[in-house]
Amino acid sequence: MKTRPVKTFITVVIALSGFLITSAAFSASTPPAQTTARAFQGKVADAVQAIKSYSVAQRDRAVERAKAILDDFDSRIKDLESRLSQKWGQMDQAARQEAMSAMSSLRKQRNAAAEWYGWLKHGSNQAWEDVKTGFSKSAHDLEDAFRKAYDHI
Repeated sequence: MKTRPVKTFITVVIALSGFLITSAAFSASTPPAQTTARAFQGKVADAVQAIKSYSVAQRDRAVERAKAILDDFDSRIKDLESRLSQKWGQMDQAARQEAMSAMSSLRKQRNAAAEWYGWLKHGSNQAWEDVKTGFSKSAHDLEDAFRKAYDHI
């Protein structure tokens, strides 16, 4: 009687393994979504322009737009890291160094933008114009760093 549950368990494990292997093979053959720097460029520019136009009374809207920019960049950085991982074995040492340097610069710019986001969210009303300008510049710098990293990968 004890062998029946064991056989059932083994059958389920084998079936799940086959499903997982098939799923992995399918996802590996499906090309990942292309993340291009140009496709995102206008979106960042529009959001930054909107943030610049917000008054201190519209801080919540500015913070939402800034958060959306950072979330989009996080998603794009994750895609870029995946792309780098896929190409790593085909890259020579110099290309790997350039890619890692570009990714390091990208992460630093992302952290700088996050700091400005914090100031947007919690900064004083008196510093509002300076903070908006700082975040805007930081978002553009992050975009440039992304473009450079994308070009190296």
